[in-house]
Amino acid sequence: RASLAKRLGMIAAQCIAVAGAAAAAAVLHCIQDHHGGGPAFAWRLPRVRTDDLSRPRDHQPLAQQLAHTASALDLLELVEQNSDGLNEELVDVAFRGLARATPSTGKAEYSDDPRFHLLLSRTTDLLTNLRADALSNVLLALAKVQHHPGDAFMDDFKRATLRRMLRSKPQEISVSIWAMAKLAYHPGTDFLRLVEEKSIRSMSSFAPRDMATLLWSFATLRYYPDGLFWKPFWAAIQEKVTEFSGVEVSNTLWAFAKLEVQPPQPLLEALLSQAESQLDEINSQKMASILWSCIRLSHMPSEDLLQALPHRRDAEFRSFGQKGLAHMVWIYGKLDYNPGASFLNDVLDRLGRSLPPFGYCGPQGLSDILWACAKLKHNPGKERLGLLLGRVHHELSDSGPSQLAHIMWACSKLGFNPGDDFLQAWLEKARAKASGFSLADRNLARWSSKRLGFRAGAAFFASSTFKVRAAED
Repeated sequence: RASLAKRLGMIAAQCIAVAGAAAAAAVLHCIQDHHGGGPAFAWRLPRVRTDDLSRPRDHQPLAQQLAHTASALDLLELVEQNSDGLNEELVDVAFRGLARATPSTGKAEYSDDPRFHLLLSRTTDLLTNLRADALSNVLLALAKVQHHPGDAFMDDFKRATLRRMLRSKPQEISVSIWAMAKLAYHPGTDFLRLVEEKSIRSMSSFAPRDMATLLWSFATLRYYPDGLFWKPFWAAIQEKVTEFSGVEVSNTLWAFAKLEVQPPQPLLEALLSQAESQLDEINSQKMASILWSCIRLSHMPSEDLLQALPHRRDAEFRSFGQKGLAHMVWIYGKLDYNPGASFLNDVLDRLGRSLPPFGYCGPQGLSDILWACAKLKHNPGKERLGLLLGRVHHELSDSGPSQLAHIMWACSKLGFNPGDDFLQAWLEKARAKASGFSLADRNLARWSSKRLGFRAGAAFFASSTFKVRAAED
């Protein structure tokens, strides 16, 4: 039977050259019938689709046009002109072109273009026939243009991906999960468990980018892999740690921190050492993420990593936003590491140049800045403190009990009395939110009030009302 099957295979190859795809398909069908329909011949001859047999094979020129079109708008124009002839291959090529032409930041302007929705509609019709790589390309493009196609489409996509799971490559799996996370679509625990099991079996084939992307996606989707996942995953990272880019190190550490998973100490040190070797390639936001991850993983970064941000150009911090800058100052406070008065004052000056000064930090950001300055024994000076506390005064109504307590603590530690108007307004808000104060915050507020000579505040937090609540706590 094996000899007969081999001869039939040779005949099929001749049919492809002489009689075309239809004859080859017929002989292939004969092989499968004779040999029992098993997978033994699946890798010897390419699969011939029945829909390919009836469709003229004239789509290659269009595929070339779609592949080489640099403009997304021009690509969508081609889609509109050829919508009736779009097959699985052309849909794949179109979405790859769309992902390539999409700006790296910001929502693409054409996500509401009717031609884009025409492409999406055609994709919906063909979804169940798309290969695993084509499926991941479609979802990657949708994530890049920040367009959620709807839960019905995503559910169909998930089912199609499940059918291709066994044949999927690591990159296809990681890209698909990443795109789901970016689109805020949770595919469900059962689906992610299958991805986890597939990943364990394929871990040796994962590139650093695949590992970092998969782990980042799990963390973003709040999926906690089983304990059996981590040992082979850690081993795979350790084996290829010197191949990790700075971004991949940052994303991996962030995911460990978010998932509250403590990697082995040698692996953690190896990842941070890899980050140190690529400081010039890690942007400021990713560097801040690495430092934040070290806080969550209870690990003190090296001096090189701690000084990476202070050595950056001022222009690099424009992408942070005010809340991001406030968070960066808080990070150094949590690490109990003073990056230098010059750096801290530069950050505060940048925050103070907004209109209004410090106006976009939010109550948490304002509290974090004051707390960190006090923790690091950094006195910003009367002018900066005045601007900062002026904004704090304006946002006292939105400040929570913990923020109120830390604001007072920072003022007392910095030896700065914010004035009677501020203190009376602070006490009014503290009275209104008294039930939300924890025992630690109450003690902090009382101690700070006494140190500032604010008797009314100290008396309120020492009152019988708080003593009763402290006992209840």
